[in-house]
Amino acid sequence: MFTDKEYIERTRSLIGKERERCIQTLAAIPELKVYPAYANFVLARSLNPEITARTLFEAAIRRKMMIRDCSDFHSLNDSYFRFCFMLPEDNTRLLTCLLYTSDAADDLPCVDLDGRRLITQKK
Repeated sequence: MFTDKEYIERTRSLIGKERERCIQTLAAIPELKVYPAYANFVLARSLNPEITARTLFEAAIRRKMMIRDCSDFHSLNDSYFRFCFMLPEDNTRLLTCLLYTSDAADDLPCVDLDGRRLITQKK
């Protein structure tokens, strides 16, 4: 597998594009702080004390998706979570879940998730 240079390049390209898209979408949600990502996952923090990583985890798991509650990581609390970048359609499903769980979808001006205008752009 690691000798298949074409596969490796396609995977790197996909992760790079999805990293940029996911971070851009999450950054438009005022209730979230997104940290710079350089790997195949992103770390974010809920700024709304009523929406914990556990709340987001439960919302995702009900939709057969997974995020990592980072509350047991050293120096992090129950507001931190992370998730790995996946295929574009799976990332879109997870981002939609996070948007609606955070109630941001009704309040923001316009983020585009694969052609679906879910929210309007951050001011």
